[in-house]
Amino acid sequence: FLKKCRGMYCCGTHNNITIWDGFPINIHHTPFVMEDIIYIIIKKRKDLGESLKMSAIGKEVMMIHYMGLVGLYPLCETCHEYAH
Repeated sequence: FLKKCRGMYCCGTHNNITIWDGFPINIHHTPFVMEDIIYIIIKKRKDLGESLKMSAIGKEVMMIHYMGLVGLYPLCETCHEYAH
């Protein structure tokens, strides 16, 4: 979805590296990693007295991704390894 519909089909650092040429493109979370995003959602849900079921947390994580509220950046495998 992100690669085809949101234009994340090439490396954000080296735009000549694309999925069309057979290179895998990873989607990097920035500035927060996935663990930070989940922690923030759990803290928010706990503070508001909302359900802490894994399915509810997972659904909210997916929802904020699809709404475009999470920082995502396409990177080739090498750049993604350097980012981590």
